Amino acid sequence: MKAASAYAPPPEGSAIMYGLVGSSLFAMTAWGVAEFYSLSLLPHLAALEAFALGSFAVGVWLRRRRRILHDDAYRAELAQRKPRQGGQDNGPG
Repeated sequence: MKAASAYAPPPEGSAIMYGLVGSSLFAMTAWGVAEFYSLSLLPHLAALEAFALGSFAVGVWLRRRRRILHDDAYRAELAQRKPRQGGQDNGPG
């Protein structure tokens, strides 16, 4: 359904890709903040790993959420379509 894909597009890429992007964004942000404030990241490695894992989980959750929104929009659009005469649906269009 074209309308559902317009206002709730399906996610592109796998859940692992979303997680890796989330972790990468966190890592670049942490590095940027550490460079700006002249901090060493090594003493905080355990905390950084925990936050990176959390960022991965947020990325996976975001993909799942986008998939659910797309599926709901698709079902709502499908429900709005009127059945053809006789209650038979002869395919798309």
